[in-house]
Amino acid sequence: NVKADTKGGSIEVEKLEGNCEILTRGGQIKSRDIEGDFKLETRGGNISLMNIKGTMNAETAGGEIELKDAFGDIEINTSGGNLSIANVTGNLQAFTSGGAVTVSNLDLENLELGTRGGSMHLIDIKCENPYTVKTSGGAMQLKNTAGDLTLSSGGGNISISEHKGDVDVETGAGAIEIFDLEGAVHANTGSGNIGVRLTDLSKSKKPTIELETGVGAVDLRIPKSLSADVSMRSSNSKPYVDSDLNPVEDDPGHTTRWTGKINGGGIPLRINTGSGNIQVRRI
Repeated sequence: NVKADTKGGSIEVEKLEGNCEILTRGGQIKSRDIEGDFKLETRGGNISLMNIKGTMNAETAGGEIELKDAFGDIEINTSGGNLSIANVTGNLQAFTSGGAVTVSNLDLENLELGTRGGSMHLIDIKCENPYTVKTSGGAMQLKNTAGDLTLSSGGGNISISEHKGDVDVETGAGAIEIFDLEGAVHANTGSGNIGVRLTDLSKSKKPTIELETGVGAVDLRIPKSLSADVSMRSSNSKPYVDSDLNPVEDDPGHTTRWTGKINGGGIPLRINTGSGNIQVRRI
């Protein structure tokens, strides 16, 4: 077992097995090639972690955290810096109160990821259980991800490409773009366009399509074989639907809602926009 404490300097730990507790009040921490139960804390510096196995809790009050090549139960937290994470297997919780988040190549059972003030970039992510990614204010970009996913941004654009699993996406103000989705979708933005290209719903546990924007257009692309019960609302012109659906006004002349069926009816498909056009096309 190792315990280290310094009031004003950096600490480096390499090639260690066992239990380890490290605290520095004013310096950076570097750890690599370690295995066991670890707790690392700095009140004013960066943390760098590489080739980690076991249980890890790392926290800094004012610096960046870099994590690479890790296996186990990992929890990292910074009050004022960026997060950079790559090649992690197991369980991961990662939060920053003021920085960007960049993540790649994760194969996890559980994932929680968040920032209170920065952008988020995720690529090559797999998670066995439903997971959550949040930012209080920033753009979000995801590519080649899998698992049932909840995304939330207080204000920023959201872009998802090549996702397998259901998605629940919300932003206070910003565009939402989802391409090559294999799963159900719920997307909501206070102000911004929504574009969704859906390729498959057969593996979804709850196959539904719900798209809503306060101000903005909605463009939905669906498979030709998809069967749906459709409800659409727009204060603009009549929705355009490239299918056998001929939208019918619920109350002609007094409402802006249209209903109908695609391929005889099936899953719920709901689209609402306070101000904007609606298009539904088959691919």
